[in-house]
Amino acid sequence: MTALINLPHLALTPVYDALPIDNLFNARKVSSTVRRQIEEYTSVTFGLNRLYGSFFSSAEDILQFRLVQHETRALVSGTSLVYVLSRSGYPLTDLDVFLPFGCVEKFGLFLLRAGYRCSPVDLSSDDPEVLLRKQEAALLDMLAAGVRDTDKLVLTDGYKANHVSTAFVFDRLDGKRIQLVGTKTEPIHAILGFYSTLVMNVATSNDLISLYPNTSFVQHAALYVQDITPPIQDARKRNEERGWVPISMVSARTSLESKDELSFKTRWVGDQHCWVFPLPPLAELAGQPDAYRTLSVTSWLLHSPAPGTLRVVFNRLDSDVMRSQFVINWDEDREKWVYNCFRNMDGRFRWVTTASEGLNSMGDVDGYLGEFVRRDSSLARWACFYSNASPDEVFAMQDGQLHEDLVRFVSQLYPVLDDRYTDNVVLDRLREAFGRAFRHYTGMGAHVEHPTGHTVTVILQCLEEVLTVANCQDVDFTLGFTFDRDLHRVWTTFIIFVPSGMIDHVREDLCYWSTDGFRDAYMEVFIASKC
Repeated sequence: MTALINLPHLALTPVYDALPIDNLFNARKVSSTVRRQIEEYTSVTFGLNRLYGSFFSSAEDILQFRLVQHETRALVSGTSLVYVLSRSGYPLTDLDVFLPFGCVEKFGLFLLRAGYRCSPVDLSSDDPEVLLRKQEAALLDMLAAGVRDTDKLVLTDGYKANHVSTAFVFDRLDGKRIQLVGTKTEPIHAILGFYSTLVMNVATSNDLISLYPNTSFVQHAALYVQDITPPIQDARKRNEERGWVPISMVSARTSLESKDELSFKTRWVGDQHCWVFPLPPLAELAGQPDAYRTLSVTSWLLHSPAPGTLRVVFNRLDSDVMRSQFVINWDEDREKWVYNCFRNMDGRFRWVTTASEGLNSMGDVDGYLGEFVRRDSSLARWACFYSNASPDEVFAMQDGQLHEDLVRFVSQLYPVLDDRYTDNVVLDRLREAFGRAFRHYTGMGAHVEHPTGHTVTVILQCLEEVLTVANCQDVDFTLGFTFDRDLHRVWTTFIIFVPSGMIDHVREDLCYWSTDGFRDAYMEVFIASKC
């Protein structure tokens, strides 16, 4: 046994290949040497060359693929990842890349330069540059034709792709094929609409992630979450021939078992059920923001709408002021995330903010979102979407024109902990935030009234009440300002972040304040949990 352990990991590859994947992971507990060997094995087995080596002829092309993938927020998915994650010997011939439709041009031009062709063109010229220009023109012509509303689109592997606008097929002379699938919303939205949990796997520029790994690659089962149409029946038959047992329902016990990935609880991309295999870091992206931030706030759950059927339930948090959409388990969790205590928002989220882990940042009025999310019943956090622009730069983005729906200035004020800050310091910070916001509004031509001292007084009273109830524990607060065109007034949004265990107590204590009292102060108050 000792001699076996001391072998180089490449010599042990056949041994590890023969181990069931769950046994392989458990074997990491044997010793630090075995753990290191298995990590080396998985870095190769689930690594870049296995993922993309069949589709690109050089390491430089793979690097450029990942850089473009990061820039366009593209997700690789489909049957190719099933083959990689199952450690099968099936050759990879097709690669499906899901990305926002507006990014197809950039990705497509890269593929053309990497030797792929997107449509039949006149190949009479022997000049590679002439052929490339013809291909680029053909791609741009197809893109100019507009988004095709093709909910019935069937991808190359034979199953329906929901939430997809259009698809472009790029072929290489050796038979390799890459399909760019332009999505109507975030790519993960389309992937969660797949016909089976078996194909719910994604590769970002940073990681390879499986959403249902135990079911797919340990139990070798495929849960079907769509009606069995002819294309899905064909895919199901192929999956059965390759060893995946079809299932269409889970037991009552499984549905209630929180430790099971097929339970009916809320799931998140990257939660404890997922497999996440990191890919080699990209030094070229050091210090840049993560392009896949939306994945960390993507949630869904399984639901049984009728006996014998299962569906993936999720929705999309979207508005005119957001650059990205969030795929969320809407009905189940929304009311748990944010307590809108005092003002009827008609079910719409109109404000944005960031407020966790000591982050102090500016919300970009042109489209960054921070929305309160939960990973499990015991864990709450904020997903932060922010720019590093100064207030002047942020408001200059509007070119002097008020946004159609809202213009707001969001300021993250310092945490109020115990008696670290006196009321006077807090008051000074509030006045400063108000002053900066209204100077920006009036500088852009908005005729607004300056907030009365009553608004500041109510904020301080509210904050004092929260600190009393929460026993001066870790309490953060954020101010947001929303311009109301009809009233020519600026509403103040006051978001208070309290420890998760205190949220119900704080909410109950504040509810005695009348709604009219806050409206008179042109305020809306939110109570939210924080980590």
